[in-house]
Amino acid sequence: MFGFSKEVTIKKEIILFLDDQEKAITNDEIAKQIQTVKSSTIRRHLKDVEKAIGTLYPPEQANLQICHRQGIQLFRQSDELEQVLEELYKNDTVYDVYKYLLLYGIYSSDLFCKEHDISLSTLRRIVNRMNVFLSPYQIRIRLGKKMGIIGESAQIRLVFFMFFYSIHRGFSREHWGVTSKYIDLSKQICQQFLLAPQDASIEILALWLFINQKLGVENDAIQSVYVEDWYKDITLPEKEMPKEMWNYVLLVMYALGFFEFEPKLTFERLHENRFSETGSKWLTLFEKHVRFLTTEEREIINKMTYKYSVIESVLPTFRETNEIMGLTKKEHVEIEYPYFKHLFSKIWAEFIAVFPEKNTASMREILSSISFGFMTEDELFPVVSFCWSSRFSSENLKQMEKIIQFKLTDRANIVFVEDVETSDFTLSTESSTKGIFVTQNLSNRDIDILRNELHNWVVNA
Repeated sequence: MFGFSKEVTIKKEIILFLDDQEKAITNDEIAKQIQTVKSSTIRRHLKDVEKAIGTLYPPEQANLQICHRQGIQLFRQSDELEQVLEELYKNDTVYDVYKYLLLYGIYSSDLFCKEHDISLSTLRRIVNRMNVFLSPYQIRIRLGKKMGIIGESAQIRLVFFMFFYSIHRGFSREHWGVTSKYIDLSKQICQQFLLAPQDASIEILALWLFINQKLGVENDAIQSVYVEDWYKDITLPEKEMPKEMWNYVLLVMYALGFFEFEPKLTFERLHENRFSETGSKWLTLFEKHVRFLTTEEREIINKMTYKYSVIESVLPTFRETNEIMGLTKKEHVEIEYPYFKHLFSKIWAEFIAVFPEKNTASMREILSSISFGFMTEDELFPVVSFCWSSRFSSENLKQMEKIIQFKLTDRANIVFVEDVETSDFTLSTESSTKGIFVTQNLSNRDIDILRNELHNWVVNA
């Protein structure tokens, strides 16, 4: 991502994988997880990670233990490992390419190479790798006697923000050579919207304001697009940037979900935007396959469809941006909730039958995220009825029912009924009778069989 070297990517994967382990693991287990490298390479990277953690954290806060006999384990008391990941990125030449382009716009290629003790051919390889990442945004780094970045202004600003936000999560963690001006300006804007955000949010807005002013705001092409009076009732400091530029800056923060910088909502904006038809069709299908929405929920949907129309406007590379910023729920939702996947597949199939031109991965992610957000916990799981065919006592069966309901709570809302005709499944404790056979002690194998039966039932429903 962003064109970072393979070495940086592997070290990051190692750190995150180790942080997810509850016990010591072997070098080979790490290599198996990473897949693309040999065990010897993992050993080399582990030593670098161990050194970095030892430099940045006191031993009682975080340390990486590498023991030939006991294995490899990462211990930490700190709430996060952002500091070591941040340092990992900053030590890569890619970081300085982005930083120099932001701070200086154009920079001497020879001087950059001298300052970083690399050859021009090495810099060219780095830039080529970065340009592969930048390609979907239709921007590129130009490298000749001087190094610069070319492309649409809005996309350049967005990429710079995503890059520095992903690494620093805010403005103050890097030394930009400026005062607290952008923190103060960020607070001033929030006050205008009657917002009292936490310091972390102030830091995010300050970073975005800094990037926009650093790249210049006068006579930018962005202003010709955002001439509409989006923030009519808000007093904005026009000495910092023109109102059209403020429109863009605030709308991006609104679209990315960092701030409720909601524009003035008129009837036309709510009901006649570029996403209205999509939202209306989704609502019809959701109510067909899931449930009817309340009046309040319909109002929320109107605001959401408007927000997505803003997203389409200010974030044209939605899918790529979503991969980095996580604007919608990821595909793991459909893995963890198979019943939701089943229901949404029906909604999606009927949706693209009406709008085949909208059959894109980004549209699917948007509608999946909206659908998931409006489903209650109970609606994410099917109600499945079981009945017994058994000679066990009612007390024994009651105990088994509780175990089954608990063990399968991540798959279905299970109820037990008396009538075979109305039940979805029959459970049997005698192998000679009809139904799904389970043993009295409900082994793991029994539960796995029931889990598979439920999965097949959902898929074929």
